[in-house]
Amino acid sequence: MIRQAMFAVAALLAAPALAQQPPAGHQPGRFFDATDTNKDGVLSKAEWEAAGRRPEGFAMMDADKDGKVTKEEGRAAMQKMMQQRAAQQPQ
Repeated sequence: MIRQAMFAVAALLAAPALAQQPPAGHQPGRFFDATDTNKDGVLSKAEWEAAGRRPEGFAMMDADKDGKVTKEEGRAAMQKMMQQRAAQQPQ
């Protein structure tokens, strides 16, 4: 239960950054690209936190725990969060 709550909070913190379907006129990955200040194609924890994001969100996104978040990890985490949210919706 605590783990699910932590995941939900982290996902909500990351949602604006890594949403798969951005509003019209926005490019996917825009936040990611802007936050990747050294342009190495991954987000470090320092880059994540410098963008004002909480460490818990980074930990949740870093699926392989290598200290980096790729776009693929971010998208996968967002999809998982959306699936969990849909499963919790009353039918």
